[in-house]
Amino acid sequence: MADLDLSQGSTRGIGYNRSRDSNTEISAKLEENTFDQAVEAEAILDFAEDNTRSITNDGNELTIKEYTGKTHPYIPAGGFLDWTGANAGAGEDTIIKGYIKVDGTNYRGFDEGAFLSVDVPSPVATPFPRSADTQAVPDVFIAKQDVKYTMKQLAEGGGWNTIDVTILDGER
Repeated sequence: MADLDLSQGSTRGIGYNRSRDSNTEISAKLEENTFDQAVEAEAILDFAEDNTRSITNDGNELTIKEYTGKTHPYIPAGGFLDWTGANAGAGEDTIIKGYIKVDGTNYRGFDEGAFLSVDVPSPVATPFPRSADTQAVPDVFIAKQDVKYTMKQLAEGGGWNTIDVTILDGER
């Protein structure tokens, strides 16, 4: 059998004919395609839509965030509550609830967490909704229905607390 001469970069005769230059072109094209896909994903998903606000409790159930009228699946990931500066007066338990319109009309509860007034929550920035397993990491799910999160401080105690809220979500 005769030896193949590969000194010119040719691999003819064994079904493979790609030069080093074409490998460089392929690598550049893959890098360009990956960048284009990242830009497209960023355009599709709007992370952190109107993401930060302060809410002053007043004894009523107050809406933290309500997602309505979605036409594509999205991630209503909840967010974080910042309890910095909150007092821990008697009876100031704060209830955080999550609701979803399963039937398209009526909100039904799917999550409820209580922050007790014994002292300011630790850590000071706490996620909602909280995972039933870890009590620390927000539960993440995908929905197309309306979803809302609420908060209610049960008693004035040492004063109505103002809580800073950061909303996390991924929308199409």
